[in-house]
Amino acid sequence: MTFEECCTRAEYAGFKGAGTSNEAVKMAFCPREDYNYIVLLWNEAALPGINPDMIDSQDRNVRHFFAQKGVYNCRLINVICTFNIGMSKRNLQACDPVWFVDLSSGKLIIYEGQPERFLNLREALEEERSGRMPRIRHRDESRPWVPAYINWIIILANIVVYILLEAKGSTENSLYMLRKGALNVDLVKEQGEYYRIFTSMFMHAGFSHLFNNMFVLWYIGDNLERAVGHTKYLIMYMAGGLLANLAALFCYDIMDVNVCCVGASGAIFSVVGALFYIVIVNRGKLEDLTAVKLGIYILLSIYLGIQSATTSNSAHIGGLVAGIILAMIIYRRRKGTVL
Repeated sequence: MTFEECCTRAEYAGFKGAGTSNEAVKMAFCPREDYNYIVLLWNEAALPGINPDMIDSQDRNVRHFFAQKGVYNCRLINVICTFNIGMSKRNLQACDPVWFVDLSSGKLIIYEGQPERFLNLREALEEERSGRMPRIRHRDESRPWVPAYINWIIILANIVVYILLEAKGSTENSLYMLRKGALNVDLVKEQGEYYRIFTSMFMHAGFSHLFNNMFVLWYIGDNLERAVGHTKYLIMYMAGGLLANLAALFCYDIMDVNVCCVGASGAIFSVVGALFYIVIVNRGKLEDLTAVKLGIYILLSIYLGIQSATTSNSAHIGGLVAGIILAMIIYRRRKGTVL
């Protein structure tokens, strides 16, 4: 296999070729809804040598190139085309992510700890040389799709709880909701019914309350789940919701207000807070979300909450702060990736 054939195979896999300032380095990219996927193909035979500093410098140049065009949500991989795999591995083992193509044998080599897939690139590079191009489907759906099933389960749980509560009474009746597990300062503080801090997260007062919260969660929850992973998302949602309810209890106790409090908005605001932090860390953008969009949503939500006598602003603000803190503790940017 030749370096030129590697470049051709990358383009056939759906990547669009583009030039760089170095003739021995070819760039190809493939924009998708989740990320802009970028491949840097290195022709080691045309270079005096490749070292981690060269790769880091080229990576920064490529990221700056796309950043100037307003594209920050990128994933990048380096493919080293070489006749000396052993030497290349020794020189570049600290780089991440990186694949190697042995031009002598035409084999793609992926070492432990490196990504095993990058759209259809692996299939294209591993195709046997049989005088034909690899049979790879070209379709928008070929991009990796990570289902946000934890978010769906949370939404479904809220809907099921609402249906069950409505089947036996009215979710807009405060006394009924208190009997079923709504949050209340006296019942938690005096009676020790701490379970209400959790159960109230899945209870909603009326269909519009449920619909508004679930719509927001459906719209932004999947972004956070893809950014941090399924398990971490579940931890952040639950912990954020509990901390938001504790903040509400603390404020109600200080103000000597004894109300019936229900809803997932505290947990949802923790999702918003976590996303806001992650977007800032990733240079102001994550998928279709920007820091400006989230900032406007936060300010508008808090303003509308202040105008409403039935909104728990303490839970919203508590959840927002909790989400930011949880994201600072849990979230880590992926190496070699500008989200």
